[in-house]
Amino acid sequence: MFTQAKKILKGAKQGGYAVPAFSTSNLEITQAIIRGAVKKKSPLIVLVSPRSIKYAGAATIVAMVKSITEEEAKNIPVALLLDHGKNLKTVKEAIKAGFSSVMIDGSSLSFKKNAALTKNVVRYAHRYKVDVQGELGGVPYFKKNPEKVDWEKVMTDPDKAQEFVKITGVDTLAVAIGNAHGFSKERENLDWNRLNEIHKKVNLPLVLHGASDFKYKNAPRAIKGGVACFNIDTALKIAFFNSLKKFLKNNPKVYDPREILEFTSCAVQKVVEEKIEAFGSAGKI
Repeated sequence: MFTQAKKILKGAKQGGYAVPAFSTSNLEITQAIIRGAVKKKSPLIVLVSPRSIKYAGAATIVAMVKSITEEEAKNIPVALLLDHGKNLKTVKEAIKAGFSSVMIDGSSLSFKKNAALTKNVVRYAHRYKVDVQGELGGVPYFKKNPEKVDWEKVMTDPDKAQEFVKITGVDTLAVAIGNAHGFSKERENLDWNRLNEIHKKVNLPLVLHGASDFKYKNAPRAIKGGVACFNIDTALKIAFFNSLKKFLKNNPKVYDPREILEFTSCAVQKVVEEKIEAFGSAGKI
């Protein structure tokens, strides 16, 4: 019942807009993501990381997303994508559980090993009509990288990107042009020339990870450069955390988790709707 992410992103690329992909790990955030997409009439990609699968269970997450989608979003194309899978075993588990799309992240490996791993994942996933996102280049993590990053070493090489796509047969490609996960300090100026070169050489929808704090004014430029998807995680977690603190501070006698978490879910949904508007997918269904 889930849609392949590549179908959603091909439509975005052709239509000149981008679709935000949102990470989830629990019921309230999932409700917020799906309800935000329904309200804004936007296609949707729901991301689930291996850590979230470990936390909640793959079958449980699939059932949860499927149930809410069937109940509340029958007319919304929804892809369920494994985010940052690190090996074929994790990919197989996700596909078995019912994911429609997977990402294999071999970006920390050498080019040769990344290409070999990604090619194997593509070969396996395509047997089950599951599309694959690969990644080439490095997108720094908030707590794992020094403040100063040698961007020239981690950003995606356009020629290598062309070779990578040819070798692996991936359906979409995550690239690095100075973007960073979480609220890491990004490159002062994103490398737009690099993005444009990648776009010329790679005829696939491109994905930018670490887009929670992406400057909205840059969205049209990124989309023109082939970006069809922005991944959002940290912004949702912060909205959840801040709203939870606020509610508990203002309502110290409330102990019903339904009342507390409904408030946090509404706060997350506002962020979802804001991102959908900013990246242009509102009203695209």
